Amino acid sequence: ECARRRNVTLLVLPLDAGKYGEYDGGRGEMNLIETPEHEHLAYLEPQDESLLISDPAKVSVYAQRYAKIRSQALGPRESLDLIMRLAGVKE
Repeated sequence: ECARRRNVTLLVLPLDAGKYGEYDGGRGEMNLIETPEHEHLAYLEPQDESLLISDPAKVSVYAQRYAKIRSQALGPRESLDLIMRLAGVKE
């Protein structure tokens, strides 16, 4: 239901995403943030701590990893179709 909203993009990353190359999502969760002042940040929670990274060079590395993960994901329509099929929902 949420994936049908215009302001939501849901992308499913297939289990075999790293089959033909490095899978950049295996290094843990990350959040990329843009402030109202257009500052780009990366937020990580490795182990038992929180890290907010503001160094542009480091944030760029995380943005590149995110771009690779996104490129390996199914498209929005394919992702929604897969979710609906796995949930047993017919359109």
